[in-house]
Formats: sequence, structure tokens, C-alpha cells
Amino acid sequence: MNISLNDWYDSHLYEIQHQIQQFLESLDPTHLELYQTLLNDTWNDLHQTEVISLQSAQFLVNDQVKEDKEQYLAFIKQTVNRIGSLMRLFKDIHINKHTLKEIRITQPIIIVGLPRSGSTTLFNIMCAHTKSHYFTSWQTLCPGFSMITEKAQRQFTEYIHNMMKRGCDDFVKIHAINPDANEECVFQYNCYGLYFAHCMALPQYKDVVCNLFSSWNSLMDFEWNVYKLNLLRRPMNNDQFLIIKNATLLCVLKDVLLSCPDIRLIWIHRNPYDIIKSSIPYFKTIKNTFLTKTNQEKVSDEWLSHNIAEIENRILKQAIDVRNEWVKQNPSRQSQIYDVFFNEIIKDPLSIVESIYHHFNINVSEIDKEVMKKALTNDYQSKIGRMTTNSIPISKEEVNSLYDWYIKQFFSKKL
Repeated sequence: MNISLNDWYDSHLYEIQHQIQQFLESLDPTHLELYQTLLNDTWNDLHQTEVISLQSAQFLVNDQVKEDKEQYLAFIKQTVNRIGSLMRLFKDIHINKHTLKEIRITQPIIIVGLPRSGSTTLFNIMCAHTKSHYFTSWQTLCPGFSMITEKAQRQFTEYIHNMMKRGCDDFVKIHAINPDANEECVFQYNCYGLYFAHCMALPQYKDVVCNLFSSWNSLMDFEWNVYKLNLLRRPMNNDQFLIIKNATLLCVLKDVLLSCPDIRLIWIHRNPYDIIKSSIPYFKTIKNTFLTKTNQEKVSDEWLSHNIAEIENRILKQAIDVRNEWVKQNPSRQSQIYDVFFNEIIKDPLSIVESIYHHFNINVSEIDKEVMKKALTNDYQSKIGRMTTNSIPISKEEVNSLYDWYIKQFFSKKL
């Protein structure tokens, strides 16, 4: 093929330019003038090395299914939403660049861990602390400030919720979404087509899994600027601390640590077999949401289980290696990490949260204790229940063998 990657990439961008315009105009008709010049305004941003790499991977996935018209149109719709949102955020950052430079995010508390490791329960209780600042669901699922209204952000959050319910009638039992409650920050990763749930659940992404492990050095400014845009919408008081939950950060932990040396990490661990078992309903929902009926039937639970086990093992191994090297370079950094285990959270979540705050020298008042206790008692997810899987087509022995290195490092005294 006598065509450069850039030319090939550009041709795909031009192909969906009109659809991107329509998507953004339907999302928020109040910003039509800004949307009309968006491709030109963000052209340089769209041609960063990592952006080209990640979006080209998305275009490759689309091209794989071009003969399957129904699936192709479904994937194109995802691509339009992703790149359109990415362009919108790049433009938002340009508009507010001087203000964003003045915002300092210091010592953020970031919760990491593989999906289904128990981070949501912990996050909910920690966010009840009277001095915590978190991003709401409508911010994390549709971040922004000058390029979108809060009304549009809330409407898009409802759209995402309804879309996931199409993949599973009882999605609320997998992950309840409350627009005004705290939520995981994953949207910018979805913009890149890097949302690793797709790599777990959709065979079409098999060949682009390597992009989960790309260098994100040039994208870290974007990452933090998205958080700052959210802070423009809902400012943080001087006496507050920022708490973020984002499992996807494990994929790019090296770049995160370089970009935020004073980070405070809460690392949640859970038995790998139990994680995979708990993951199946969620990733089946992803499969059912984004694949056509015909393609859904081609994806067996056996493939799903093994794919999840293998990719998550790779993600975890890379992240632990990065963590170990980071601490080795400066042993005092160990104090910036708090390891917590799923069984401990389930057994006594309030004590665990108090212990975490104590470790990071954050005072927990009697009022905080009462508010956090109330948050636990009124936990919506606990009230409606959680979807479970009794068995999966991968043995516990096989999983333990694959994760032997991890079990030895973190579970030798727990199992």
C-alpha cells in the first residue's frame, strides 16, 4: 500500500468528520459555532504520536468488519463518539489553557486495582469524608467545561446508562450509576479507544491489545487537564483533598507516577480467580452492548474467561513491575502506597477507610465517622444487590498458576 500512516489516518478522520459534527450538535446545540471549526482547531492535537497510534488502532478494528455492515456501523458510531469527545476536550483545554495552568492538583488520592476488585465500595465510603472532593458521575462520563453545558453532561450520562442497560437488563446490579454520586474517571481513556473493557470482551480488539501498554508520556498533560476542567465546573476548597478512582491507570502507571510525584495510591488486591468470576457479567454486558446479535453468539464464555485472565495478568504484571522499580529508586515512596485487600474491605470497611486516612495523615472526625457509617448503611449497590456468577469455564488451578508471581508477592499470608 503506497500510502503513509498519516495519510491513511487523515482519510479516516475526514470520512467521519460530518458524523462527528452531527454527534456534537445533538449532544449540545448551544455550542454549534465552536463545533463547526473543531477539526481544524484540534488538528495538531489529533496528530500527537500516541493519539495517532491509538486512533489508528480503532480505525483498523473498524476496517476488519467492513463487510459486516451492521457491525461496521455500530463500531463507526463508537469511533465518532470517541473522537468527537476527544476533539471537544482538546478544544476545551485550549480555551482555558491559562486558567488550567494556575490550578495545582497536589497529593491526589488515587484508587487503583483491577476491575471488580472492590474499589467501588471503598471509594463510596471514602468520598463521604467531609473534606473529600470527588468527580460526580455526570462529570466523569462526560467531562468538560467551556465546550458543553452541565445539562448536556447529565443527558449524556443518562445515554451511557441506557446503552449499558441494553447490554444487560440488570446492569444496575453490576454497577449502579447515580448522576450526582462519585464515579470512576474512565471517559478520557474511552476517547482514545483504550478503554480496556473492549479488549477484554470483544475479539475484534485482539490485535490492538498492545496499545494498552503504549507510552502515554505526551498524553499526561491532557489527563490532568481533564481533571482540572472538572474542577472549573465544581471547584475544590483549599482545605479539601481530591480523591479519584480509575482502574485503567494501571495500564499507564509509569507515566502517571512521572507526571505526579506526590501521588497517594490506594492499591486494592483481590484473589485473581474471584476477580475473573466477578468480571464475567460485566464483560458480557460490554459484549452484548457493542456487538451485533450474530457476533455476540460467536464469543463463548470460555474465550471470555481466558482472555480476561491473560490480559489482566499482563496489565497487573507491568503495573507491579513499575511500582517495584519506583519504590526501589526511592524507598520512602512506599509510604505513598497503601495496600488493601478485598476481604478486609468486606469484613470491616469503616475501619479500613479510617486506617487509610490515618496512613495519609488525614484527620477523621467523629462527624466524618458518622457520615461514612451512614454512607455504608445507605449504599445503593448493597440495597439492590450484586450480580454474581457461580462458575466459569476456567479452573482455579489454571488461574492460580498464571498469577503465581502475584499471589506469592501479595497473598502469601492471606490465602
